Amino acid sequence: MNVTPESDLRDCYLCERSQPPFTITYSPTKILTNGKVLRLLAVGVSMNITRKGRCYMKAVIIREFGGPEKLVIEDVEKRAPKAHEVSVKINAIGLNRAEVAARVGKYPLPKQPPIRLGFEGAGVVEAIGADVRGFKVGQRVSVIPDGSSHVTEGTYAEYCNIAEEWLTSTPENLSDEESAALWMAYLTSWAALIDYAGAAKGDSIIVTAASSSLGAPTFQTLAREQMTSIATTRSSDKVKRIKLSGADFVIDTSTEDLVQRVKEITNKAGANFAYDCIGGPEVKTLIKSLAYNGKVLLYGMLDSRPMDLIPMSLMGKRISILSFIIFHSLADPEIRARGVRYVHEGASSGAFKPLIAKVFPFEKISQAHEYMQSNQQVGKIIVRVD
Repeated sequence: MNVTPESDLRDCYLCERSQPPFTITYSPTKILTNGKVLRLLAVGVSMNITRKGRCYMKAVIIREFGGPEKLVIEDVEKRAPKAHEVSVKINAIGLNRAEVAARVGKYPLPKQPPIRLGFEGAGVVEAIGADVRGFKVGQRVSVIPDGSSHVTEGTYAEYCNIAEEWLTSTPENLSDEESAALWMAYLTSWAALIDYAGAAKGDSIIVTAASSSLGAPTFQTLAREQMTSIATTRSSDKVKRIKLSGADFVIDTSTEDLVQRVKEITNKAGANFAYDCIGGPEVKTLIKSLAYNGKVLLYGMLDSRPMDLIPMSLMGKRISILSFIIFHSLADPEIRARGVRYVHEGASSGAFKPLIAKVFPFEKISQAHEYMQSNQQVGKIIVRVD
């Protein structure tokens, strides 16, 4: 461990689970190690792990694919950040459907278990590696989903080392829980509908699975751009909550005819876009609900059944089907920068206010996954790491 007698201590970088014979206890102002009081360098902290002891943290490890019970919290070695990396003390984790798919082995992963999960998180900078210029110790930050963090150092952990280009400052008016619910959803809505598909002022957008974590962010994004949101749900119990989350119109497809209701809402013109994360046979109904030159924008496939489309159903109204994955957009530094700036501006102005469905403690992350799979939620599921 590199220490200096004169350096100031903000927070002990080594955790209390360090193992004997190298024992550590700490207070907000000092560390007592092997009977000697030392102060730990707060900026650019580094650790020299020796045979005498290792520093550990809690992290979720998946050693085999399966149900929520496969999310096992283990002690894992906590390393210092490399060059251009920032070590973040994770305070809140935002859950995503892709992580459920990864847990069961239905998400494209570059490696097999054991793996770590977690695209999103918010917390505080604990330490910075060499050549980091944009962040400082103690700064509140949030993780920008990069598409690969779940197989390197995912956010399902007490601490996470993140390359600095995949971090951003947390908006001052948001809590860590709110910021952990912000980036995946709002970046997806902006990148898919506005930057990629070209939706613009005056357009009407059908939003399927509107109670999901992308529902409210999409409604707020469309409202900011003066577009009309038409939400769909198959649960009558969720209609009121979806309406309160910001949708202009809500259609309960279990009791209402989607095509007829969209025609009523759009004065018989049809919607300009269908923003769909479900797929499957119901895409045919979405196509019937669209206007001439309408577009189906697929960003998920919750229903893996074939769509069974008849080409003439597309050609008759010049319907386009587009596909979208957020990580393709975020891999482009210029698009990522524009998206982060857009979301920052929306959050700071109050136009974007994340809707949180429920908060679980870290030790109950398996129950959080169960809750997501139950489809009871309206909004984002958050896991708090204390």
